[in-house]
Amino acid sequence: MLRPAFVSLASMLLSMGVASCSSDSSIPGGGDSGAPGTTDSGGSTDSGSSTDSGSPADAGNHLDATVADGGRADASAGVADVGAADSTAADATASDAAADAPATLDASDGSADAGLVSGYSIVYSATSGIGLDQRPSVSCAFDGAGLLTGYYAAANEQLYIGAASNTAAGTDGVMAWGAWRGGPTTGVFYATTTGFTFDPAAGGFHYAAGLTYTTLPSTGTVVYSLVGGSTPSQVGATGPGALDSATVTVDFAAQTSHVQLSVTTPGGPYAMDVTGPLVTGTLKAIAVSDSTSSAYAKFVGAAGNRIVLAYQLNTSASNSVRGSAALKGP
Repeated sequence: MLRPAFVSLASMLLSMGVASCSSDSSIPGGGDSGAPGTTDSGGSTDSGSSTDSGSPADAGNHLDATVADGGRADASAGVADVGAADSTAADATASDAAADAPATLDASDGSADAGLVSGYSIVYSATSGIGLDQRPSVSCAFDGAGLLTGYYAAANEQLYIGAASNTAAGTDGVMAWGAWRGGPTTGVFYATTTGFTFDPAAGGFHYAAGLTYTTLPSTGTVVYSLVGGSTPSQVGATGPGALDSATVTVDFAAQTSHVQLSVTTPGGPYAMDVTGPLVTGTLKAIAVSDSTSSAYAKFVGAAGNRIVLAYQLNTSASNSVRGSAALKGP
């Protein structure tokens, strides 16, 4: 099991990031079957584990579809007595304060014309000083297979795939997940304006994005089961690992969450088993941590029937395992 470095819940709960909201068109290429991810391509190096940077916030709308990615089939789980929907979630009008992303990006910002669509939430975990974080309301761009090629959270946080590759990636038409490896990327991430190049073996920008939710249950317990996820990376490893399992159990009456996941990397097997309260704000979310692991998760899908999750497992003071996952309730 894990020991060392601590990423505190307090450090995770910073101020919120914003972008545009509304528009609920589904992820392209989703439909009834998910698009398989591409394979790793080369790229230069990026090692070092990173800590949180940027600012977080909260959660996420659309209809059902099924997907299997990397052998991961959609698995339903039990639900006890899901009650009435919590329409207060539609305080998606938090985008009143949000700056709308441009429909087409000016090439002077280092990005290509991204074809951005508003109405998404995103979580990510990455090396190169990016860290573990979440954004409740962003605009996203996708390729023809429905895989994420960029997102816009603010003028100083907009990343695009550039010359990186989408690896272990998939979509079900509501969520998209994977990891960018290689590079360089384009766009701007706070002080970094020249892009990131992620080590294909030991690094990556692990993401999971989904359509922002409109309602959530107010009572009952829902178990969200794994649909797909990125292949986790470990600093110093000789190659990506595997996401073996992931489950999130949410008690909506008690407003608590229980995150469990296990991974295998060239460095060994690691696991996360953490509980914590739901986070309220613009939109409800999950932010849990203990002395060795941390995760952010957003509710997505029209009734919050899906979850996108990003995690960091600290295997030593200078080493970490990172990845992302997409989960679905019954």
